[in-house]
Amino acid sequence: MPTSKLLRSLSVAFLLLSCSFLSPSGFSQSPSPDSAARTGVEELAAALLTARTEEEQRSQLAAKKNLLTVELRRALIAQGNELRERGQFTAALRAYGVANLVARELADESGIAYVVLNIGRAELMRDNYPAAISHLQQAAVAFEKLKDKDGMGQALNGLGLAHGMNGELNAGLEDYRMSLKLREEVGDKAGLALTLGNLSHLYLALGEVESAMETARKSLTLAQEMGDKFRAAWALNHLGNAQRLRNDYRAALESYQKGLKLMEELGGGDKSESLLNVIGRVYLAQGNYALARDYFRRSLAIRESLGDRNGMAMSLNTIGDSYLLEGDNDRALEYLGRSLALQETTAKINVAATLNLIGNVHLARQNYTQAEDYLQKSLVLSEATGEKIRVGDTLNSLARFYEAQSRYSQALEFAARALAVAEQTGTPEAIWQAHTTRGKAYRALGRSNEARREFDEAIAAIERLRAYITGGEVERQNFFTNKLAPYHAMIEMLIGEGKLDEALAFGERAKARVLLDVLRSGRNSINKSMTPQERERERQINAELFALNAQLRQEWSRPAPDSTRLASLRERLEKVRFELESFTTNLYATHPELRVQRGDVPPVTLAGLGELLPDARTILVQYVVTENRTYLFAITRHGRETASASRPEAQTIATATPTLKVYALDIRRSDLSDRINRFRQRLAQGDITFKREARALYDLLLKPARAELQGKTRLVIIPDDTLWGLPFQALRSTETRYVLEDQAISYAPSLGVLKEMTQARRRREGEPAVTNTLLALGNPSSVTNRSRAVGARPGETMPDDSELLPEAERQVRTLGQLYGAARSKIYTGVEASEERFKGEAGKYRILHLATHGVLDDVSPMYSYVLLATGKDEKGEDGLLEARELMNLELRTDLVVLSACETARGRYKAGEGVIGLAWALFVAGSPATLVSQWKVESASTTDLMLSFHRNLSSSAKQPTAPAAKLRASGNPPTKADALREAALSLLRSERYAHPFYWAGFVIIGDGN
Repeated sequence: MPTSKLLRSLSVAFLLLSCSFLSPSGFSQSPSPDSAARTGVEELAAALLTARTEEEQRSQLAAKKNLLTVELRRALIAQGNELRERGQFTAALRAYGVANLVARELADESGIAYVVLNIGRAELMRDNYPAAISHLQQAAVAFEKLKDKDGMGQALNGLGLAHGMNGELNAGLEDYRMSLKLREEVGDKAGLALTLGNLSHLYLALGEVESAMETARKSLTLAQEMGDKFRAAWALNHLGNAQRLRNDYRAALESYQKGLKLMEELGGGDKSESLLNVIGRVYLAQGNYALARDYFRRSLAIRESLGDRNGMAMSLNTIGDSYLLEGDNDRALEYLGRSLALQETTAKINVAATLNLIGNVHLARQNYTQAEDYLQKSLVLSEATGEKIRVGDTLNSLARFYEAQSRYSQALEFAARALAVAEQTGTPEAIWQAHTTRGKAYRALGRSNEARREFDEAIAAIERLRAYITGGEVERQNFFTNKLAPYHAMIEMLIGEGKLDEALAFGERAKARVLLDVLRSGRNSINKSMTPQERERERQINAELFALNAQLRQEWSRPAPDSTRLASLRERLEKVRFELESFTTNLYATHPELRVQRGDVPPVTLAGLGELLPDARTILVQYVVTENRTYLFAITRHGRETASASRPEAQTIATATPTLKVYALDIRRSDLSDRINRFRQRLAQGDITFKREARALYDLLLKPARAELQGKTRLVIIPDDTLWGLPFQALRSTETRYVLEDQAISYAPSLGVLKEMTQARRRREGEPAVTNTLLALGNPSSVTNRSRAVGARPGETMPDDSELLPEAERQVRTLGQLYGAARSKIYTGVEASEERFKGEAGKYRILHLATHGVLDDVSPMYSYVLLATGKDEKGEDGLLEARELMNLELRTDLVVLSACETARGRYKAGEGVIGLAWALFVAGSPATLVSQWKVESASTTDLMLSFHRNLSSSAKQPTAPAAKLRASGNPPTKADALREAALSLLRSERYAHPFYWAGFVIIGDGN
């Protein structure tokens, strides 16, 4: 059968767990006669098909008895198959009816059996499962009487598919086993490969993952022996599904991509809707919802073009699931409703999955009556069909439902049942979910020992899953997106029991894990592992990105940009971005040597945190934000005042082990987020009504630790969740005093990351110093001087790099004078190019960029600072994106991004804010100075110059604040330098509002 016809037959696929149960070649035609092409037979066949009655047909047959042959019956079956593959089922059934008439006239029992077989296939393809089962059973009986093992093997294979799609999995299993036996007896390798593939996914439905993997590998081996790329592609699909359900995402993605490559070699890569859908499932499981939806939608479009209702329903399910996981319940329900409507006439096997997802949407919305109704219906259906994995998923959902309703005994019962199924089927995701629900129920019942055991098991299962995530730093940052529940529950329980050290340790285990992996184990060089073909493909994708960015900039530069063209270009740009992300992830799947070294999080102990508290004037404040409350961890060291003849000023010497205090703050996550966003917006807009909220937020978030804050001059904050958007420095500790006036402030992603950064800085102090101190780029301009940034959507106001930034130019030129020509390099205008920065950044200790910055909070790794394209525009578009920064090899102590909103990004659970600062950490910078909102040019220049003067030991005439810092006995830290610079603005009449001085923050090692 030609490939194009095989592809059309995908509409009959048994779509279970987002994959095809039967490859298209399962619907092979009966052998075509050598004489089928003879003109007389063709003409008679055509005449018979146009006859209006059976009497007419008999009359035509009687008139041409010489053509009443087996060849005529075969030609009619072939015609029916052709019509069936085009989806013309009524016409196909008519052709089979005429073929049946011919076979009866000939007393051709074999022919009658093949006609009935193909009628069963047609009924199966049009979702009429009872009729399909009836005809396929008749065919199997007929072939058995004829002792035709080949025909019987085909009929039983079809029966296995029909029974499965009708929700009769055990009957389908028996059908496939009998088909396998017959095909082995006749030596039908092609049929064996097909049925083994079908059997693999039936095993998955039944929860027998190991058997599924074994049969998929057998199917693949047979297909490879025959050189059958099509069957090999689908065997790889089946194998990938088993690997995915084991949460071995790297192996699954490798299998899927190999299958997709084979399909592309056959000319059908664009038709591989099932493979596209399951690749999307990998990204969905890894928390990359946007990329997953891209694959799901591509799959859906193909299935719609094929009229594949089952496939459409499953694609709609996966899209709905992605929105549910992302918290967009309205859109989730929209897609799931469309899926359920399609399934009124499709396979029973799919309905339980949809009902379960809809039940979870209602559970998330706290519509408990509807949630229970849908979930119970899903459970009944999945238990009736024998889908063990679906049963386990629904039991888990019901357990969460009962826990939310405080029906703890039922929650324990259903979670125990879910856990039993999950352990039997070996599905780690379901295992940690069941343990988490049991832990919550036990805790509510006051059974803390059992709760601790369950949370330990849940967290251990999640930690094991981390080893199977595929991709680089960007891809792995999504891992904790939906997995923080057991960590938070454990922290809350331990705090309640007074086990504060342990609570702090668990808080660390759910923070900045990707950054910690990078800092502890280093990065693998992906470029060294790529083949020449992969390098070329990467170059092509980047060239497409460059071209689209250039077109967008050109369109934005017009006096009246065309909104339609902008929308089209943005859509194309998004597709190429997805392609690059998918390409990069696939590199990690196909190159085992790139597997990331992931170490266990070193246990956090108070004694081990001593090096982060160099004196008794420093305090570490870490937050954990849960759904219902926030926890404040305050870590300090006691000290004593001393004085000496050489240093008569009082010094505080740190003594003893750090102490830890924890405070529970009674505010829901959603309420905290709303208050922070409102406060931030007031500051960013220069609103003068911010003071009351500045004091209220201080009272909420810092005042509980006022005893620990007393006398502290350095405050290191490890935010969590929405707290990353709060400028703590602008809070008011009294009616007239800001926090910044009390303490120098810096921020860090986690205590572990801060510790690694501190140790790296100390190691670097013992290495030969980087001779070059400062590389500064400011006021860049493009070749055309008429271009706009591309980060916003059509209709939004854009920063315009044709607007000159004289303050930025003054800023970097003054810095050049401050550090001296021998130790600094300054570039402005067209010289301040992206190409130059990439080429020279690794040679300097301090990097400073004074230019426009644009936040992309949808795709934060495409946030950027705007540079010049250079004189010859060699492949650089002037948009220095976070994804590009991340790939640099830096030896810096500090990167300053003197631009708008460079501190911001998108919060990722368990990792922090993903954006420019995060990318620079990965690149090797231990600290960044970035902004939290759109800053004002003149005040920013004053702030930056003051900061560098305070920090630079080369300043011949140190400012009063800098002199004061040195007089204290300690060299000024980055945080000290920023504080004094901000205070100089605060104390001025013009720049006293926090808008001018509170926007910039140090993230990372503030020393």
